[in-house]
Amino acid sequence: MALTKEFLYDRLPGYPSCHGSTIAQRLNGEFIAAWFGGPHENHPETVVLFGRKRPQDDEWRDIRAIAGMTVPRPYGNAALFVEPGKDENEEVIWLFFIRSEGRHGSGWCLDCMTYYCRSTDGGWTWSPPRLLKDQWSFLIKNKPLRLRTGELAIPAYSDREDNSVLCVYSDEIDEWTFYGPVPAPPERPDIIQATLVAWPDGELQMYFRTSTGFIWRSQSFDDGRTWSVATPTELPNPDSGIDAVTLPDGRLVMVYNPTKKGRTPLWIRVSEDRGNTWGRHLVLEDEPGEYSYPAIILAQDGLLHITYTHRRERICHAWLDPNDL
Repeated sequence: MALTKEFLYDRLPGYPSCHGSTIAQRLNGEFIAAWFGGPHENHPETVVLFGRKRPQDDEWRDIRAIAGMTVPRPYGNAALFVEPGKDENEEVIWLFFIRSEGRHGSGWCLDCMTYYCRSTDGGWTWSPPRLLKDQWSFLIKNKPLRLRTGELAIPAYSDREDNSVLCVYSDEIDEWTFYGPVPAPPERPDIIQATLVAWPDGELQMYFRTSTGFIWRSQSFDDGRTWSVATPTELPNPDSGIDAVTLPDGRLVMVYNPTKKGRTPLWIRVSEDRGNTWGRHLVLEDEPGEYSYPAIILAQDGLLHITYTHRRERICHAWLDPNDL
């Protein structure tokens, strides 16, 4: 199967700029995506947008704003996660997003907080947003996952401190616990916007965006409670967003910009030894412009689905068979 691509939309009136997408698949097979759009990033009319596409459909539909309509402040990165609910046939969709509070006047990300809400009707209505943590510049970029302990975990980072933590949610007590920050070498590079991956034996890894020109990595062998000192990988990166996912055959798939400057090209890269070395790659984009902030999932049919920013004007959706990598 060849790489296939489509746009979620051609143009959205009132939302000429977009960024920070996320994709998930509902239990019924429908794909859902969220991203922020508006006049430009950090504009008070920027909102979180949401759309859906059934596998048999040719296009995305029902694109609408789901956060930012009543609170006119800049909204940012979104992350989706879908799982079964407690009751039979129940489904829960988690949505995380960041919002500028406009209080400190200290800059876009420094003035933001992360919120989350849930939907049990397929994303048509949402619970009132709750703070992930009452801390300025406590932000997210990538999807959460369920640990082998049954807890929900999502990486978060501080743009003030340039470090990362793992946020772990207990359903039993409806409470978050924060583990970290992930230790870094004495020169203390910024390690932010982690993507979290897990293997059946319990090993967890976080891969980080940094300003060093490379993606960095940390490992945990105790369900995210402690983390190894972050170290650089061989993957170059221009301080731009990344995402990754593990495959049933043990391979690790990373989507990232493989350069030290600029946000093109955009690649898919594969590791067969849990990120110690990286082999073949597939080019998603290589034209001039910006192609950035990817999100990747493994769908129910075994295909990889990716969304990413296309020149800050549209969100692109790509999919492929991982056996072709």
